[in-house]
Amino acid sequence: MNKEFIDSKNYFLDLILLSKAKHIRYCFWLIAEKSYLNNRHHVEDMNLVANAEESLVAQVLSEIAVDHNSLQNRHHRNDMMLISQCSPAVLQPTHKFPSCSINNLAINKVSLQDPFHEENMKILANNKHSRGYLYEMMTNPKVIYGQNYRREIHRLNKASSASKARAIYYFIMAPQRTCVHDFFDRMTDKQTNVDYTKFDRSVTIKGKNNPRYNFYLKLLNEIDDNYVMYISYLLTNKYLNESNYLDKDIRLILQITNKSIFIDLFKLMQNKNSLN
Repeated sequence: MNKEFIDSKNYFLDLILLSKAKHIRYCFWLIAEKSYLNNRHHVEDMNLVANAEESLVAQVLSEIAVDHNSLQNRHHRNDMMLISQCSPAVLQPTHKFPSCSINNLAINKVSLQDPFHEENMKILANNKHSRGYLYEMMTNPKVIYGQNYRREIHRLNKASSASKARAIYYFIMAPQRTCVHDFFDRMTDKQTNVDYTKFDRSVTIKGKNNPRYNFYLKLLNEIDDNYVMYISYLLTNKYLNESNYLDKDIRLILQITNKSIFIDLFKLMQNKNSLN
């Protein structure tokens, strides 16, 4: 034990907590941090770490307890309390990639400045299908300061399947494919027989450009998983949006139940030449 710990004002209380800790090594992590010994959250945080039943919970709590961004922020206490009550299933080691859990949100500089940070923490803690996509949006300043921010978060949070979550996210963000998106995509690819190679992401635009944006955000959660990504792509297709056919085409294709006819119609609708 270091001299700073022995001389600290909480020395005896910490010894009691150490004697009861199930995952004591994470308590030792804390007392090894000299800056932590006398910070204002010391007693509360040490108590949470010492009383954690699960190893991963104790680990992430100890990491947040010494994180500068969190310690300097008004959300620290509530974030620690929420995480202490969570199942390890909604947590991940802090440096695991890609980030998609509430313990990462608790130390994210962008999120900590968001007035909706604590609401987002609760959403992420309870979400089953959309966590990766929600995290991406909750840490994106352009989304946070956008006009439709809360509506977008709530619609994505309500996604009833991983495929619908993906479709809603792509409608909102129209992302170019990156390694982060590829990771989440692979988790949903296995659930449907959708051929995503048919989607040219270079001609997509964000859904907010659509005058019926809110209507389609809701509609995507009502479409069959085998078809929802096709509809999401059509809704973000630049050329279809610039035409006068988008709403009519969506109404038409949603009436098709035969998969082969659906795909043929999908190809036609996204064909630039057919829109002239």
